Amino acid sequence: GLNEVFSIGPARTYGCGVLKDMEELLPGHYLICTPDGIRQQSYWKLVSRPHEDSYERTIEKTSFLVEDSVRRQMVSDVPICTFLSGGVDSSLLLKAAVQAAEHTGRQVWAVTFDSRLHPSCDLGIAGRVAAELGGIHRVITVDELEQEEIRNNPVDRCYLCKRHLFSMLKAFAEERGIDRILDGTNEDDMHVYRPGIRALRE
Repeated sequence: GLNEVFSIGPARTYGCGVLKDMEELLPGHYLICTPDGIRQQSYWKLVSRPHEDSYERTIEKTSFLVEDSVRRQMVSDVPICTFLSGGVDSSLLLKAAVQAAEHTGRQVWAVTFDSRLHPSCDLGIAGRVAAELGGIHRVITVDELEQEEIRNNPVDRCYLCKRHLFSMLKAFAEERGIDRILDGTNEDDMHVYRPGIRALRE
């Protein structure tokens, strides 16, 4: 209920929603509906294990996994595009993409949205990150409130905003013959409330 609405941070209690008699299907579960009722069945569970690697080994492993995942997206000869918000995730992604492109000579575009619904300081941070890391930085000005469905402030407005931004980003990429767009969404985002992930999947 209201506790979930006013709690601090993007995270919330698994299985709990903000609407009465509405429950969330937990991550790693599917729903079984029978004449006898409805139940959830687990098909995957994240297993927690002690972290035994040294600090140096942890950095080495993490660097390899990030760089390898980016390289796998850069197998073709066309330019690549990243969504740069200026945060840690998107900045790391841009750095890995620029480093991978050094061996191929491919162009790497970094796109930032200048939006009324995001802090103006984010734009300056993204600009400084792009200048330091490299890539071709482009700023797309957007006013989400021009969209009536967003202006009406529905419960799924976060999804609608992300869908609008991602659609513009996709159009930007298509105009330049780009068939790979990289986004900084990571595993942690899959286990908390992130309405924009639905738009990303679409």
